[in-house]
Amino acid sequence: MAKAAREGADEALDHKTVADAKLMEVWSAIDFNSFHELPYYEVQALFASYGITYDRFVQDFQDYTQSKVSKMSALATDFENLNRDIQTVIDSKLETDRQLAGEFRAWQTEL
Repeated sequence: MAKAAREGADEALDHKTVADAKLMEVWSAIDFNSFHELPYYEVQALFASYGITYDRFVQDFQDYTQSKVSKMSALATDFENLNRDIQTVIDSKLETDRQLAGEFRAWQTEL
């Protein structure tokens, strides 16, 4: 489970990186200077009045995807810690079994 969780988190990060790059391409393709009838700042203001700003279009998306990637990475870390803790308990139980088996053999030899 830990391996699958880590692979999922890594894959989500890869998808985020690709999506962020594509979103930047889209944002960069917006040419605020192409509207010759209006000054640059008025064109930007009109776009902003419809909610199309760098912060809303790009930054909000990047923040959203980063929060999802962070959550997945945290879950993967939790699974890795759980796996390590379970393995520690298993190793401890196996060591106890070895000790008990040794004591049992010693006890049998004495009989």
